[in-house]
Amino acid sequence: MENFLIIGEIVKPQGIKGEVKLIPYSEEPKRIKQIKKVYIDERPYEVLSVKVAPDAVFLGLSGIFTRNDAELYRGKIVKVKREDAPKLKKGNYYIVDVIGCTLFTNDGEEVGVVEEIIKGVQDVYIVKGKNATITFPLLNSLNYEIDVENKKMVVDKQRFSEVSLYED
Repeated sequence: MENFLIIGEIVKPQGIKGEVKLIPYSEEPKRIKQIKKVYIDERPYEVLSVKVAPDAVFLGLSGIFTRNDAELYRGKIVKVKREDAPKLKKGNYYIVDVIGCTLFTNDGEEVGVVEEIIKGVQDVYIVKGKNATITFPLLNSLNYEIDVENKKMVVDKQRFSEVSLYED
């Protein structure tokens, strides 16, 4: 398992006191309030303040005191050490732990390996199959199951065939 977990991306400075606007890669951005230290470009920063909005999280970080300071972090990825990350409820998982899972249909057919997950309003999964790259939105109607311990993901075969895009 990865030692660091990505929690989001800084998209811009916020205000004049050095806060940054973070687009969280979490379905529950409130969890970020539990984090005391983050890493940007492998450098640690103490979390001084956290404000959660419906579409973003605003962070005050040590060493970033002005809008000009914050501007230098635009586009940077923010990480947290796994041991410092908020604990998840049983059945929940971090995206990084899904990458590398083998995807199967519910009749046991192996589809491929999850290579990438694009976060958005609807997460999009990219799977490398034997003969093609498959892209699909992770819809509830796929009746999916994810087992990160065993690196396995299962989807409904019929629905998967309806929503998947195959690329050579």
